Amino acid sequence: MSEAIVDHAGEVELVHQQDVPVTNIQKRVDGSFVVTRNGYPFHVTQADTAEVFEQVLAEIKGGAKVSDYVEREIIKPTLAEATTTEYNRLRSFADFTIAPLQDAVDVDQATPGDIERLKAWKSYRVALSRIFDQQSYPDVVWPKVPA
Repeated sequence: MSEAIVDHAGEVELVHQQDVPVTNIQKRVDGSFVVTRNGYPFHVTQADTAEVFEQVLAEIKGGAKVSDYVEREIIKPTLAEATTTEYNRLRSFADFTIAPLQDAVDVDQATPGDIERLKAWKSYRVALSRIFDQQSYPDVVWPKVPA
């Protein structure tokens, strides 16, 4: 089996999978491997990538060092961290929405609708800034986003 490899000059070359070197061999508990191939991590299984799997076994037989693969632990954010992240997202959105409306007011080009929306968004931003004062923080009741 061959695969296309594109070099830095944009040239395409077909190379056999076994011709692409594998390094940094790490064995997973399920018997598969994670290796570095073409500078990227590559998951090697006997069923899905048989040629490369055989290449890895040959490298190991030839004395290549094998380390245990350590699964990355995904740490779930605390409720306070999630609340702060959501606050930052909503605050950025509010700021982004308010800026052009405020600009229109500042240069005397605001329509009555602009002024109404600006007031609604500024009220929302104030309510948003007060979530940290809620008794139930970090389990907060979010203010309703203006229409």
